[in-house]
Amino acid sequence: MKKNILITGATSGIGYATAKGLIEKGHRLIITGRERLKAENAKSELEKIAKDAKVDYLLADMSDAHSVLELVKQIHSKIEKLDVLINNAGLLSDEKKITKDGFEAHLAINHIMPALLANELKPLLQKSNDARVVFLTTGGHHFGKIDFDDLQSEKSFYAFKAYGSSKLMHLMWNYSIAEEWHKEGVKVYAADPGGAKTNMTDAMSSNYLPFPFKLLFPLMKLTVGGSVEKAAKSSIYLSTSDEVKDKTALYVNHKMKIVKSSKKSYDKEIQKKVKGKTKQWLEKIKSRYHNMYKINSGLDVNQNRCCH
Repeated sequence: MKKNILITGATSGIGYATAKGLIEKGHRLIITGRERLKAENAKSELEKIAKDAKVDYLLADMSDAHSVLELVKQIHSKIEKLDVLINNAGLLSDEKKITKDGFEAHLAINHIMPALLANELKPLLQKSNDARVVFLTTGGHHFGKIDFDDLQSEKSFYAFKAYGSSKLMHLMWNYSIAEEWHKEGVKVYAADPGGAKTNMTDAMSSNYLPFPFKLLFPLMKLTVGGSVEKAAKSSIYLSTSDEVKDKTALYVNHKMKIVKSSKKSYDKEIQKKVKGKTKQWLEKIKSRYHNMYKINSGLDVNQNRCCH
């Protein structure tokens, strides 16, 4: 069965490879990117893969809540139901940045905005008889730590720490909502692409790490030399396989094997705190963009509370 699939950050790298694999399977895609030319080129190349390929693109900045809500508005206007959301867009940067909404950029792009997008597209997902949310995680979540006293990396900032912690937080948020969302018809999955050579990994330097971990950087770089095609397999599998259609809260590695994530990611108490904090952030965003929010989804802000 052909699915309507939205992939964020799909104009290059793993996202583009994921789109390519799904087009080959005959699915209908909406891809997002920040730059129009790159998005147009990606759409054009993807449409060459299959005779009846259907690809659309929408521009979105996944660091900006206003842009994410505008994306939601456009998706609601384009399709009546969404079968799969793939939260692929991510950030790993050695420079600390604060977004327009006042969030540390890793936290915003790797957790808060994907959570916002999933939450606001939930009504469209619920119209599917096999709704799935797939998010790209990473082995880096093993090195993350949820420090509720320093979620914005104000006390200290190292790129890989901020990256791993944001990925861990998003993983734990998805675990925290998985059972509830499953009852409401939406499954959530974590796709670990393994180590792939992308623009993001090419830009990595020893500055991403505190001493003495800098000494291990040459070995770390060796682990991110895989192909994007192999890295995309876990997302494609979780988006389409009948083997997982009745399950939720799965963590699948680059070999398409269901495995366990880090022990700390299953901590129910921390999951509950992450869920509560994320709810606060999303409600703050929706309150700030209240008028736009009502236009986007056609729903009253008080009737569609985050995470219920």
